[in-house]
Amino acid sequence: ENEDTLQNHREIMTEFCRQNGYTYEVYEEIVSGGKYDLGERPQLQQLLQNIEKYKAIFTVSLDRLSRNGVISQQIKQVCMDYRIKIITPSQTFDLCNSLEDRVLYDVSSMFAVMEYEMIGRRNKYNRMQRARRGEYVSGKPAFGYRRNKTTSKLEIYEPEAEVVRYIFKLHSEG
Repeated sequence: ENEDTLQNHREIMTEFCRQNGYTYEVYEEIVSGGKYDLGERPQLQQLLQNIEKYKAIFTVSLDRLSRNGVISQQIKQVCMDYRIKIITPSQTFDLCNSLEDRVLYDVSSMFAVMEYEMIGRRNKYNRMQRARRGEYVSGKPAFGYRRNKTTSKLEIYEPEAEVVRYIFKLHSEG
């Protein structure tokens, strides 16, 4: 997610908590919600380790907690074990006391996983198509090159290319 999205989420959540008189602690991370290992989600892991301090988890939407079925179920189990509700601006999930909320949580989690996989598939096909057009699609370009923002193709960046040529010259001279 980009920083604007995070700021928007932060503002929505802060305002919601203020309007409802909630006190809160912030756990935020810029990590994909589709991660398969909870260890790759340090802030979520810390929240779950400190869960007994809270009455609820507030999130802007369930897919912000996780887009991975296994981790979603781990979150659900921790919430049930500690009688913690999950609150979003549009829904409160009382996983301990409501079968309907548990089912809705599971269905919402499944849709979050599906959406994550669909986004990944679309991105893959888009990168493949752009690569077929000769556009650069793979992260930060190598030293000595820049990605042209208009054509999306790599171009030699002379100030760095001089350094690369000098390195190769020194290498060829031993």
